Amino acid sequence: MWPTSDRIETFLTEAVAPWRCATYLRTTADGEEVASMPVESDPLRLALDRLHIPPDQACFIGDTASDIRAGRAAGVPVYGAAWGYQDAAALAAAGADGLFAEPADVVGLVLGERSVTVG
Repeated sequence: MWPTSDRIETFLTEAVAPWRCATYLRTTADGEEVASMPVESDPLRLALDRLHIPPDQACFIGDTASDIRAGRAAGVPVYGAAWGYQDAAALAAAGADGLFAEPADVVGLVLGERSVTVG
């Protein structure tokens, strides 16, 4: 996992800690790094570069239309987190490859127990 956020400390304490998945984080892009980047896909590209992962071997999950656009611009498959800031319709309209209804869907997909809702 490689979270990027302009509020990385909030993300790590409020979103990651309750799920106890911090051990899976391999890199992050913090607020200072993200704020200084002129293109919204740059944090994703930074994380891919740090992890030495080609875009076609990664995916991005976001909860806003700008997240979806950033994933597209970075060349990675991008999925919408419909429990987040914007609803499923907005994420689908932005071009998400699929939608997750709740965080457990992400874990289920990784474990092969669930599928992604498309559109």
